[in-house]
This record gives sequence, structure tokens and C-alpha cells, in this order.
Amino acid sequence: MGIQAIERPGTFEALELPASGVAADLKRVEERLQEVTSSHSQLIGDVCNYLIFGGGKRIRPLLVLLCARSFRHDPEGAIDVAVATELIHMASLIHDDIIDNARTRRGRATVNSLWGNRTSVLAGDFLFARALTILSRMDHRNRLGLVRLMAEAITVMCEGEIEQACQAFNCDLTEADYMEQIRKKTAHLMAASCYAGAVIGRASKREAGAMMRYGLELGYAFQITDDLLDFTGEERVTGKPAGLDLSSGILTLPILHILRDARFSADIRRMLAGRRPSRDDVKTICDWVSSSGALEYARRKARHHVEAAKACLAEMPEGPSRACLEDIADRVLVRDR
Repeated sequence: MGIQAIERPGTFEALELPASGVAADLKRVEERLQEVTSSHSQLIGDVCNYLIFGGGKRIRPLLVLLCARSFRHDPEGAIDVAVATELIHMASLIHDDIIDNARTRRGRATVNSLWGNRTSVLAGDFLFARALTILSRMDHRNRLGLVRLMAEAITVMCEGEIEQACQAFNCDLTEADYMEQIRKKTAHLMAASCYAGAVIGRASKREAGAMMRYGLELGYAFQITDDLLDFTGEERVTGKPAGLDLSSGILTLPILHILRDARFSADIRRMLAGRRPSRDDVKTICDWVSSSGALEYARRKARHHVEAAKACLAEMPEGPSRACLEDIADRVLVRDR
């Protein structure tokens, strides 16, 4: 089986994809996204097209496709599940931006900044409903199990967002609390995507469980790296200024680590005492994070989860799909957006 190097706008950088069909499957996913988001409402259609043509990493659909192809594969079923996972992800981004009152995401205007909160909420609901409808109509013996799997993923993401909002500016948040939050917000859907792909590929329970663990560990590393970008990312690349999460009260792993450092803890607690910090305070804290070893600590944690993810792939048959999943895990550590 050959390997094809392909760089695709809107996916996870340039990846070595199995030439036998994953690139073609991803193209089918893009086409299906346009088909299933068509609506009698012109407004909903406009919102969906804005999201679809605005790009995105498409990493969750790619995980579904690769996990399915690693086993016995069901091409139509895999594409349906891949589309559903991306719709769920897109819906969650719309709702996240409403909650955060975000005006931009990755350098583009958010849906809520263009169409307002009312339309945005309904557009997100529309995408969630479309995703579950696609799964429920699949010609697959496990379709109801897949509906339950993705409905649970939506539930868990909502819980994670609520918990994060409730813990804003909480300097007593523990690292275990943080890991549970990112499990719910990010890692659970990645795990569900991998598990669903394995199920579609008729993997054994042991193999499907290993794929779920791979997705979970990958999700941990992905979110930790994303949180690092709040301190290390360039605004022209990430589309958001440094320290934005911090100024919003979202305390990520580097902050939680430096809060355990007696040299900085008292001052940071004072600056974050239940209020939005000043720009000067944010800059000061970011400088301390950079000089204290907190970034290196978070990078080590991300690397640990990447290695744990790759270890799970030992349960998969060797081949191009497995190699691509290893590549995805390694790329998480060097992503810049």
C-alpha cells in the first residue's frame, strides 16, 4: 500500500496519508458536510457554509477514517461517522464562542459576531441535531450504539464547559481538576471518534478500547498544547492575543504549575482575585510563566500523553493507517495554531 504526502487546507498540517483512499475519503467528507448542512432556512445555510469553507483541522474525521481503515473498514459508514463528529465539533465551537463572547477564532470573525447570539445558538443546535440524525439513519448494526456514544460526548462537553465557567479565576483549582476539565471539553470527543471508527471497522472489543484510549491520550496532549499557545503563540498565526485565556479566568496547566511556586503564588493570587486582570498584570504573569519552568513542565506533560497515545497503537495492525496515527500524535507537540 502506497503513501501519499498531501497538504490540505483545513486539515491537520501536511500528513502522510495512505494513498489507497483516505485523501479521497476526506474529500467525500467535505462534500457530505455541504450536503447535510443544506437547509430550508437560507440563514442557517449561510452560517453552515461560512463554517465549512472557513477551514478547520478536520482531525476528528481523520481519526474516524484512519481507525476504520486500520481494521475491516466500511467506507460509507466511516464517512457518515466522520461527518457527524465534525458537525458536533463545529456546533461546540459556535456555542463556545457565544459563552466566551469571542469576536474572532483563528483570525476569522466568529458566527456570533456576524449573526448574533440567537442565530448562533440555533445554528449550533441544528448541527448537533444533524449529526445525531446522520448516525441514526446509518445502515449499520451498531448505529444506535453510535448515537448513544456521540450523545454522551455532547453531554460530557457541555459539563466540561459549565465546570470551566464555574471555576473561573479559582486559584485553588488542582491539576487533577484541570485534567478532568480537558477530558470533558476535548479528549472525550477525540476518544469517541477513534472508538467509533474502530467499531465501524469491526475491530474487536480490545482493539476498539485501545483506539478509545489513543484518542483520550491524544486529546489530553492536544488541549495541553493548545493551552501552551496562550503563552507562546503568535497572534498572526493563532488569531488571538497572548494571555487571552488567562485574562478570561481560564487557569491552564502552566498557571496551575506556577501557582505552586512560592516565588510567584501570592502575587498571582492577588492579580487574579476574582476579577479580570489588567493588561499589565497579564503580561507580568505571562513573563513569569515563561521564566519559571512552567512551560517546560506543561510540554513534558503533553509529551507524556503523546507517548501514551502511541503505545495504544500496539493493538492495531501495522500499516499506513497506524503510521499516520503515530504522525498525528507527534505533530500535536509542534502545532502552532
